[in-house]
Amino acid sequence: MAAALKGEPRHGIPVFIAFDCAFFQEYCGLNARQYFSDPETMLDAQLKVRGRFYGLPHLSPSFFPGLQASALGCDVSWPKDAAGGIQVKPIVRDLEDTRRLRLPDPFRDGLMPTALSFAERFLQHVRGQDDIIVDLQDGMGPFDLACLLRGSEKAFTDIREHPRLLHRLLDTATQTCIKWVETLEARFGRAEAVISSSDYGAFLGPEQFEEFVLPYTRAFYDAFPGRMRVFHSDGDFSLRTAGCLKKLGMDVFLLFSSRLDIPLLRQALGEKVCLVGNLDPLLFVRGAADVVKNRTEALILSAVAQGPFVLSAGGWLSAGTRSENVDALIEAALLHEVTRQSSQDASQAI
Repeated sequence: MAAALKGEPRHGIPVFIAFDCAFFQEYCGLNARQYFSDPETMLDAQLKVRGRFYGLPHLSPSFFPGLQASALGCDVSWPKDAAGGIQVKPIVRDLEDTRRLRLPDPFRDGLMPTALSFAERFLQHVRGQDDIIVDLQDGMGPFDLACLLRGSEKAFTDIREHPRLLHRLLDTATQTCIKWVETLEARFGRAEAVISSSDYGAFLGPEQFEEFVLPYTRAFYDAFPGRMRVFHSDGDFSLRTAGCLKKLGMDVFLLFSSRLDIPLLRQALGEKVCLVGNLDPLLFVRGAADVVKNRTEALILSAVAQGPFVLSAGGWLSAGTRSENVDALIEAALLHEVTRQSSQDASQAI
């Protein structure tokens, strides 16, 4: 992503592959309890997937989306005997509950101490291996965290009926997100990039987005000057709301929805933002390999000449993803480069 942003010459189309926890569990025959309870099990599962897929996936000791919510007091759970993700039980019922919330102690509260210990183990494993990236941030953004604390249905109702409650909750959510990254940096070193996400924010119109998402996400980024600003949402933004993203000053739009047309998105965001996406994740579950190849080639042709671009899916790849379809994406990217280079050589010969 950094190379694409800088316009550095590269051999071929950059490819980024991201799998979620359910994929790691399914691929390795684990249930969620096994995966989230032991750092060695989580690390071994991710290393196995990384080995199968050409070293592309980053390692990540992630407890998304339960990390920050658990530290603020939410009960979290995951399936004991099946693969799956973390579930969060909302705790904010009224304005008084927002007043009782306190910023967490990352070394004591919720899943944060566990996440820190998992991060220590992951980093210990890769020490001296510069080709492996460990992504310590889970990317939880203030608006999505507020929706988890309140419950998404109530949070969306609050936009109209209880905006004061929601703004107070967003203040706490923002400071919690900042504190977690500050803790990671204090313990493990300065990050090159900071990541924030807002899947729920994609459901808002531009006026609502500018009031309830934009200022809090921007405050998070502003707390870490000089870092690359990465924003993720695989929600179905309208182009009008997507245009608001430009005000975040973001550098990378990560794993955005496959429903967003790249040429139109470029018009909304400008030429400098690095786009990372955006093949439909369900295509990797339900599609055939030749369909994936054709869609990949079409996507490359529509995106590669319009600004910084990294080929990926429009979201994390989850359980049910077929390995041969991930192979097909990579093969299509390689074939595109071979074809491009052959055409260039032929033109020079003429």
